[in-house]
Amino acid sequence: MKKKIGLLFSIIFLVCSSFTSSASFTPVQKKAFTSTPALTFPNHFFHQYIISLNLKELKKIIGRRLTFKEKLGFKLYQHQLKRQLKNGEASGNNGTTSLVLGIAGIAALFIPYVQIAAIPCLILALIFGYNTKRKFPKNKDAKTGILLGWIGLGLVAATFAVVLTIFTGGF
Repeated sequence: MKKKIGLLFSIIFLVCSSFTSSASFTPVQKKAFTSTPALTFPNHFFHQYIISLNLKELKKIIGRRLTFKEKLGFKLYQHQLKRQLKNGEASGNNGTTSLVLGIAGIAALFIPYVQIAAIPCLILALIFGYNTKRKFPKNKDAKTGILLGWIGLGLVAATFAVVLTIFTGGF
């Protein structure tokens, strides 16, 4: 019985940890997965499998009756997972990558000798942001990363124009 509870917690842990990773998941071939072949498949399919499970199938996998708390928790988890998949939050972290690169690029603009690293960060923020926005238009991290990328590149252009004006004797 402890093995089955451990299996349930490991499934939940793997699903929760897959939100921050874009790697694939390989299910462990146990008694619970005898009907599922041991193939490597993307997180999206695993999430769809969890969403499609009903309480009877989960009861079969675990091998015991679920308590009311477990049933409620599982249904809430399914609802949260459905919402995240619909909004594109659980399908990868390129929107978050875009946001982080945008923040890092703007921060690097104000650090001497690191300013040159700001330009690639800001360009990558735009690339990741637009790729994620194309797939998931509602992803707020991607939109913010794009905005920060353009603001940062605007600051780079303004700084370059001011420095160029000063060195050419414009002031």
